[in-house]
Amino acid sequence: MTELGGTVAVEYSPSSTWANNYLPQVVHAVTKLSVSDGRGQTAVSMYAYAGGKYDPAARKFLGFASIVETKPLANGETAPSKIETTYRQDLASYGLPSLTVWKDGAGTVHKQVAETYVVNTAAKPYTVQNTATDTTLTENISRTLRVQRWFDAYNNIISMKDYGRTDVSGDETWTERFFSPNTSAYIVSALIAERTHAGLTSTDPYVSYKHNYYDGSTDVWAVPTKGNLTWVQTFSDVTTGKTVSQYFAYDTYGNKVSAADSLGHKTEWDYDATYHLYPVTERAPKYFATGGQTADTRFVSTATYNTTCGLLATKTDFNGLVKTFTYDPFCRLYQVSQSVTGAYAKARFENEGNPATQALVKYTPLPNGAGEDFTRSYYDGLGRVYRVETPGETAAGAKRIAETDYDLRGNVLRTAFPRFVGETAQWTTNSYDWADRPVKTVNPDTSQRSYLNELATAATTTPRLNAVTTTDELGHQTKTAWSTRGDVAGVARDFAGLQLAETRTYDVLGRLIGVTDPGGSNWSYTYDMVGNRLTASDPDLGTWSYTYDAANRLVSQTDARGTVTTLSYDQMDRLALKTATAPGGSPVVLTQNTYDQAAPSYWYNIGQLTTSTNATTTHSYSYDGFGKLGWHDTTIAGLMHTTVDIHDGSGQTILKNYKPGELWFGDWDHRLQYSAGNRLVSAPGFITSTLYEADGQTREITYANGVKTAFTYSPTRRWLTRVTTSKGATVLLDDQYARDALGRITTITGRTPSDSWNYGYDNADRLIWSTNLGNAVLSEQFVYAANDNLTSRSRVAGTYVYPSASAARPHAPVTVGANAMTYDANGNLTSDGSRTLTWDEANRLKTVTLAANTVNLSYGPDGARVKKASAFATTLYPDASVEINPATPGAEIYTRYPHPDIKVTGTTKAFLHRDHLASVRMVTDASGNIAEATNYATYGERLNTGFQTQKSYIGERFDPETGLLYLNARYMDPVLGRFISPDDWDPTKEGVGTNRYAYAQNDPVNKADNNGHVAATPSSDKAAKDRAEQRALEKRAEAIRMHRGGFFDLHKDPYERLNPRVADEVQRQAELSASGKVETRDEVFAAIPGGAPIRAGALLGAEVFGGKLAIREGGAIIGSYTPSVGLKFGTTPFGDEAHIAVGAMLRGKLEAQGVTGIIDRTAPGLKGVDLSVDPSYAKQLGFEHIEIKANTASGLRAFSSQVGRWGYNPSSVRAVTYDANGNIRGGFDF
Repeated sequence: MTELGGTVAVEYSPSSTWANNYLPQVVHAVTKLSVSDGRGQTAVSMYAYAGGKYDPAARKFLGFASIVETKPLANGETAPSKIETTYRQDLASYGLPSLTVWKDGAGTVHKQVAETYVVNTAAKPYTVQNTATDTTLTENISRTLRVQRWFDAYNNIISMKDYGRTDVSGDETWTERFFSPNTSAYIVSALIAERTHAGLTSTDPYVSYKHNYYDGSTDVWAVPTKGNLTWVQTFSDVTTGKTVSQYFAYDTYGNKVSAADSLGHKTEWDYDATYHLYPVTERAPKYFATGGQTADTRFVSTATYNTTCGLLATKTDFNGLVKTFTYDPFCRLYQVSQSVTGAYAKARFENEGNPATQALVKYTPLPNGAGEDFTRSYYDGLGRVYRVETPGETAAGAKRIAETDYDLRGNVLRTAFPRFVGETAQWTTNSYDWADRPVKTVNPDTSQRSYLNELATAATTTPRLNAVTTTDELGHQTKTAWSTRGDVAGVARDFAGLQLAETRTYDVLGRLIGVTDPGGSNWSYTYDMVGNRLTASDPDLGTWSYTYDAANRLVSQTDARGTVTTLSYDQMDRLALKTATAPGGSPVVLTQNTYDQAAPSYWYNIGQLTTSTNATTTHSYSYDGFGKLGWHDTTIAGLMHTTVDIHDGSGQTILKNYKPGELWFGDWDHRLQYSAGNRLVSAPGFITSTLYEADGQTREITYANGVKTAFTYSPTRRWLTRVTTSKGATVLLDDQYARDALGRITTITGRTPSDSWNYGYDNADRLIWSTNLGNAVLSEQFVYAANDNLTSRSRVAGTYVYPSASAARPHAPVTVGANAMTYDANGNLTSDGSRTLTWDEANRLKTVTLAANTVNLSYGPDGARVKKASAFATTLYPDASVEINPATPGAEIYTRYPHPDIKVTGTTKAFLHRDHLASVRMVTDASGNIAEATNYATYGERLNTGFQTQKSYIGERFDPETGLLYLNARYMDPVLGRFISPDDWDPTKEGVGTNRYAYAQNDPVNKADNNGHVAATPSSDKAAKDRAEQRALEKRAEAIRMHRGGFFDLHKDPYERLNPRVADEVQRQAELSASGKVETRDEVFAAIPGGAPIRAGALLGAEVFGGKLAIREGGAIIGSYTPSVGLKFGTTPFGDEAHIAVGAMLRGKLEAQGVTGIIDRTAPGLKGVDLSVDPSYAKQLGFEHIEIKANTASGLRAFSSQVGRWGYNPSSVRAVTYDANGNIRGGFDF
């Protein structure tokens, strides 16, 4: 029995059971493993053997020639799948696989991995080198991938040719690696250079090139003396010799004491004087004066350590805020508390060892001292969480629960929506194939979607490997194809019908270099060798170019109009100044930022943006102990507005204050109130009560004016089915929603025929007709082209005419009916036949002239609109929740929205009532009477032209002076149903798309585009969020695709290397930033030089970057993943000691970087195992040496796939624990 209460039953059979080679003695082999979760489920794996062999001369058992593993059934399988492995049996390579075959339950072969070796058995020491791997995948067709390797005398890989698919070209790489061995100190694996060709010959261009320098040398060929990596030189352009550098220094103990970039921006560390192990002081780059920028000695953080556990005891940040960490007797995090705010987080283990009741409980304080919020996670004897319990609406009320069941292979069998205890569970069930890929999902209402896994057949520039056809609940098909490198290479919507196909092209490092939309329009991108995007050619935006400084920071971009935007930064890489210069014009300051300004003692501003200004607006900010914005002053046109947001120890807002014309939303005596589940329930004077569903959706909200809105949801799909607003017995608004099996609204039955609608969609989810039951004028039909251009709508006379696919702006209409449309070079609309529009240097709408009235629009340093002015009226916007009418100086009229449903003008309260899109349909006054109401045409045209509330369709501001809807990043014309400027976000990003002008992906009934970039389902619609989560599950499953259910070597098996199952999912950062800069390479581990030898060191050297853990090699980020991934290592199903703790140094590094809530994954009762990394390898990356701390008498053993021996080898890719009899008890791999 394991510490968690699971059990492992092992059955053995004598070797005489099977046909063997020469095997004079009998050995007993495991033939059956029965693994129980302690809750009634037992998974059985069977093993059969053949060809046992003994070498009498060497007196060595050489293992079996083959082993067949019969796996437990996955849900959906009718017969168990098998893995058949053939092993080598010579003295140098015995135990290494030569052929591994995966078969489904019918015996059909789906995957084969053949290994080629060069062995030396003639003289000792015997050696083996894995020189090639051929992976053959078979579904509808067969595809083979090949990797070849060459080694030096020290078994370092010095050359690797990755052929990708062997039947086509375009995905090949050749990586060369160079070493300068120090044989006296035996530092023989320190990588000094690595370069990669986009192809297999020396004439193919380089796509990456890097030099490593050691021990202070400036000669790349110098022999390392200690192995400390002191300089990494990465070429951004090998032709010109342009490079980016990182520099490192070390103390005499091998600790990294400083890291600096090419510009001299440096971070320093001091270590404890006793053990010389723990970083106790860190000086951030701002501490030092560099590049003419002044030093700030406040940028020092300190730490103390609990030396018993080797973990953080306290961490003091730049502001002097202290976090204190305490641990239980097993060195698991027990509590984290913060000095100033009183915030804390506690972790408690309950009933450990009892799989039926054991749980991990996390506690945080509730607002207003009302007790504690908690999350209780019940886990079975295998450590799998099967039930999560959280508070109900009140401390004594029914708790919320969410449940998960697993199949015999550990896949998620089914999940139940969150519900209150006592309610009926609604289960979503998944089925899987031989490779644990989802093949079917059945919803609680019995509707289902299916997934067909195939190998791609389309011939494209980027070779494709896998494809999945998803058939949704209505039978519509979407086909997604992936490249051999794991990138999405094609998406075809309505695959069986319209076949709206989008193609994506990548270079061999997985950087997006081209997109072709369903209409044939093309995007293209170029990069330097470190991954910075240099140019972007967009059919709608035109061609843009980018330049970078020596620290890889974007310093200029030139748009298609020739406007140049320049950016400068401080030592911390924070934006200091952003200007734009139009051709022939003078520089215009868009943003000027100041940081770290002193404030009263109750604000903590060091490390924060404190002032941001431009010609129109100045924002001043101060922050509380949580780092949350507490005080915000905005000055526009000489008027200052202040917003104060107060948080208590829970981190929740307990009151807001606005001034001048003071307004309190909650106050010190009447605070905002929260439920036991930590959700807002009341705001004195504004909201009387709020009730929530178990999944967090609002069930009912009652306002201070007596009006109540009730929401009803489908019990089986959790989407919204009804919204009713009433005052007493009087119904003010009542919309009932009927949906199809995809959740698309097909009818709205309102209180009146004019509130009632019917809708129809095509198979690509585009709205094709809408019928209003009370007003035929509002009924429409919509027609689209293959590229999602709207070509006609009934409310607009005539058709929309577009340029050809290869012309400029193929998604921007040139005429609509009789109106001609003109654009600038960036695709911004300049005239539409009735309006004349101008744009500023940052591509923001500047003026709109309509019927001789000109509206002037201004923007603040954060890009948000701050002023709208015309000859008739001016409105100022200090932030998104405030409007100021400055018409009468000294008597300005302030309108605030302290809550999305509340509007206060001066001291007059009003309440906003919304539909499923959050569109404001009705406003009631303080007495509950209707003050104003409106409805909307299909694309958001406001039907009541006298409606005074600015926030209207989808909750955003409509400008009647221009006829446009302000959606933050862009403006939309609700009459045309299109944006008037192109989206500048990555077109491959979910919700963005290749049609740069389409609104809400041509589905304005179910989706909204509130930020002007991404079409999404409003947050009130839980069903759509569930569908998004399901799509994420599908993507994750496809990323995993074909894991072996065991250990793998990232260098050996290209299929596994491209789609690794590393404990949990690895999040690749393929998304390009808004600036057009590629932050990281696609592959998290594949780019680490040395691969297996220093992968462990890379993990130990994980740092925090952008809210994720970032793997750095010599300071350069080469991949990242979420903290949860970094703190969970996959385990074998062997039971005891199967849960290996994260190394203490990794944890210390994370906490030193400010990561909180770290979960100790060590099994209860264990002390944990830290992976040991030999100093000569660890120091290549500048990481500390970690001692082995084993939790069994036999200790930790490591297996080296390169040398085929058991032992403490720094090139390990597999670590396992053994009991006294040598049986595997648990382990993990990378």
